[in-house]
Amino acid sequence: MSRTVRFPAFTGATSASYDGWTAQAFGELGYRFGWPGAMIEPFVGTSVLRLHTDAFRESGGAAALSGFGHNNDLGTTTLGVRAETRLSQDLPLTLRGLVGWRHAYGDVEPESLLALAGGASPFTVSGVPVDRDALLAEAGLDWQTSNGVSLGIAYSGQIGTRAQDHTLKGNFIWRFQDGLRRRRHQYRAPPSTSKASAPKRATS
Repeated sequence: MSRTVRFPAFTGATSASYDGWTAQAFGELGYRFGWPGAMIEPFVGTSVLRLHTDAFRESGGAAALSGFGHNNDLGTTTLGVRAETRLSQDLPLTLRGLVGWRHAYGDVEPESLLALAGGASPFTVSGVPVDRDALLAEAGLDWQTSNGVSLGIAYSGQIGTRAQDHTLKGNFIWRFQDGLRRRRHQYRAPPSTSKASAPKRATS
């Protein structure tokens, strides 16, 4: 990692190398209720994330920093419901959506403890905070053009008091596994033409 430091009457460059690691675990539990052409699924999910950063010391003069090793732990809990329905029996269009509430706990405002070279008093630098409570929303429309091909468009968003995240994407899916299965079932091994010879009996 390298950076350039500039302010009036000073210009410098620093560099450092350090390691870190990330561990994550997550799970979800839901129950699906189905009707002809529609389904609804309430669910609850949880996730835990730990980010570890090793200590480091920059080189490069008076602007060089020393960083202390630290861990950031973040957990989330999500409550929501998914729904899906086919708009018409004749038209292969499927509408799907999700609405939920996500609560974050732990280190929602990441911090790092740094110090300038020369033994100055350490200070704390804060990163971009994560909203403790956020609204989740998803909506999508899929068109099944054939048995193996579908087209779709989807929106997903996360809305909090501090930040918002909105995503719009399209997808093209081509499934060909069914054809492979049919070809595999049609294959028959040729009959064996080899014959086992009977063991010979020794005579004296």
